[in-house]
Amino acid sequence: MKREPSEAVKHRIARAVAIMAKGYNMRQAAAMLGVVPGILNQSKRHYPELWALPPDPALAQDVPIFQKPPPEPKPRLGGVTRQIRDQIIRATILIAQGRTRPEVAKAVGVTEWAINDWRWRHAELWKQASEKARQDVVAIVRQQAGTDTVLQDVDAWLRMAGQAEKWCREQGQPLFPINDELTLTTFFETYYVPARLSDASPGTVNYRRTVLNRWRLITGDPPLKSITVPLLAKFRDAIANSAGEDRVSRKSVNTVAGYLGVVQTLLDKAGPPGMRNRDAAGIIDRVPWIKPPREVLTPPRTVTAERLSDVYQAAVAMDLPRGFGFKPPAWWRTLVVVTYNTGLRRGTLFKLRMEWIRWDDCLLTIPPKSMKSGQWHTIHLNQTAMKHLRAIRTDRELVFPWPFGSTRYFYTVFHRLQDAAGIPRKDHFGLHALRKTLATILWADSPQASQFALGHAGAEVTMRHYVASQGIVAQALDRLPQPAAFTGG
Repeated sequence: MKREPSEAVKHRIARAVAIMAKGYNMRQAAAMLGVVPGILNQSKRHYPELWALPPDPALAQDVPIFQKPPPEPKPRLGGVTRQIRDQIIRATILIAQGRTRPEVAKAVGVTEWAINDWRWRHAELWKQASEKARQDVVAIVRQQAGTDTVLQDVDAWLRMAGQAEKWCREQGQPLFPINDELTLTTFFETYYVPARLSDASPGTVNYRRTVLNRWRLITGDPPLKSITVPLLAKFRDAIANSAGEDRVSRKSVNTVAGYLGVVQTLLDKAGPPGMRNRDAAGIIDRVPWIKPPREVLTPPRTVTAERLSDVYQAAVAMDLPRGFGFKPPAWWRTLVVVTYNTGLRRGTLFKLRMEWIRWDDCLLTIPPKSMKSGQWHTIHLNQTAMKHLRAIRTDRELVFPWPFGSTRYFYTVFHRLQDAAGIPRKDHFGLHALRKTLATILWADSPQASQFALGHAGAEVTMRHYVASQGIVAQALDRLPQPAAFTGG
């Protein structure tokens, strides 16, 4: 039964309503009444009908109408000392060169807060200095691209050139002047993509565009007829001296060879046609060529059966993804089992559709658009794979739905699974290691089965990049017949 409020409570509520009608908030009204705000909040919950009554002005005659204090005047722009002016100019130059905010603050000798304050307090000066710094940087990039200056600090150059290109794009103009002569990048877009990459995957096209973006920023994207062997050498050396994915080490020789391979392929297609180059454009008479660095093949990384068992058992701790009609541990166990038994790439795995599984025939048929090779791929599903697939069979579309989108987040969660399995961080593996594990095991029994399972057009790619030959050779050497004298027989 609701308790009836006392007269003192009714009076306090009525006075609070009258005070707040003059513009004061709950906390201010409580201070005037000599109570804590919680008392008024509690009465508002218990007696909302009293708070809904119209205010009685007589109860707040002694309280003036609340007036907001006038806004503080904005600081005057101007009155900048010579030191601050010089620091602002220096800061805008460094930002235009692609330096990070902490780097700029350290170089100028101030805090990051001071830089933000300058941008607001001295907005006009900052704008003028930034505009001039950007124009100067664009002029420097246009003048020095393709020269030895790029090689002095490649990463700093790429940051500066990237900033210059971004600013030019905002202004609606190209970083490097465009004329009627074809350059490597314009040749790629106008000729090579339509003629050679019409059915290529987006990843293939984007990789080549990434390489050409580096080419443009490093060399200035000169006309095809102006590309020389020394310029190719500068590009090679610049890529070799640029930061790798970890931002610490340099790019590997394999990456350098891959970048040069893209550039050389485009130059060949711009060169004269021949028996092995029938679709060449014939734009340049003599194709420049430079020897790429020798490719270094690292032994493929495989995963032991014991480690796979640990991961399989640890999947019981997983709580993502959810909401698909089965528990998360079953999702992870099936993913590991199917990857190990089919050797499919991660991109293909997450495109698999339930309708592609022929349940009665134990086959998985993947259409060309979901394969890197662009060909139909049919693979046998053994009983272990089928058992796990049936365990997560529902009427959904995708076999392995991942609602979070991000590939990086997938591997973040996959690392958690391996942590739960007790695997040291340095020994964590990705799904591609399972593909290489399958290739190695099948190769020992049948090289052709290994090639076909991975969907490779030739066995050389499988052997060079996917098969860990050490274990195969070791097993063969252990079975090697020995003369009796060798063993003391």
